[in-house]
Amino acid sequence: MGPILAIDTSSSSASVAVYDGHVLAETTWLSGRKHSKSLLQAIDHALGLAAVARPQLDAIALASGPGSYSGLRVGASVAIGLGLALNLDVVQVPTLEVVAFSARRGEKPVRAGVEVGRGRYATARFGCTEDGVVQESEIDSCDLSAVVALALGERATLAIDLDAEERANLLGRGIGLASPVSTAGSLRRAGFLAELAERKMRTGQWAGEAAGRLIYLRA
Repeated sequence: MGPILAIDTSSSSASVAVYDGHVLAETTWLSGRKHSKSLLQAIDHALGLAAVARPQLDAIALASGPGSYSGLRVGASVAIGLGLALNLDVVQVPTLEVVAFSARRGEKPVRAGVEVGRGRYATARFGCTEDGVVQESEIDSCDLSAVVALALGERATLAIDLDAEERANLLGRGIGLASPVSTAGSLRRAGFLAELAERKMRTGQWAGEAAGRLIYLRA
């Protein structure tokens, strides 16, 4: 299996990686609502750092949501367009699975979350195994306080994008942070997305499904 280009534009933070058995290059940045302006430039930058040309790619990994509607659409459009132009498969991986996979610590469950807009977060609980993570609950849409309460009740590691102000607000209201992953550790890194995509292709968990089936939740 050759190099994989991974693209995650699920929320205001975005990430791109080039992966070939290990991360060759990766960039993660706060894009806000400017995914369409910055994504192609970030892809070319990552490919340049990895010394991988587009025709050398073997597949494209795409974070398929839930997340920001506009962010997901930009990422999917770019991934599908590149896939068609280069005759590559687009392997979709749910965003919350990527978050949980990056935050797993032993056998402790992970409560993963990602912002979907208007102060709402998509969240689900994942169990951890030697090989990865398994989703154990339905995806809920709730506010940040409710996500934290769920993590506390489950004694789970909380993995969610929170800036310093959001964390301070929670602590100021007396809400504990339920074994949170650090601010930097909570960032969605496309290297983990690529690793999951490679595993799914190698183990037959992905069988060439059509791209474009994104996971949306109402904000």
